[in-house]
Amino acid sequence: MDPVLRLLSPAKLNLFLHVTGRQADGYHTLQTLFQLLDWGDEMTFRPVSSGRVSLQMSGMDLPEADNLILRAAALLPRDEHHGAAIHCNKQIPAGGGWAAAAPMRPLPCWP
Repeated sequence: MDPVLRLLSPAKLNLFLHVTGRQADGYHTLQTLFQLLDWGDEMTFRPVSSGRVSLQMSGMDLPEADNLILRAAALLPRDEHHGAAIHCNKQIPAGGGWAAAAPMRPLPCWP
């Protein structure tokens, strides 16, 4: 049986957020204090032998080019035999400040 990884991508509550500048790449530099909540998007990862990464979203329709989960997955090392089927059960409203890359960290560690 293939291993399945289920993770919570938690919502965060910004207690303090101050934009301190802008980097050359367009991202802002921040000074922040936040609290992670015990509620968020539910992420499921299944290894696939095709070498491809696929994403199924529940609760939100977003163009692939704008999807941070797919952008993060594209940065992960993989080969023609190791990929992932990802499912995101979206609970946090769009623009809610969640970080897609956090639940992607374990992906390259799969057999």
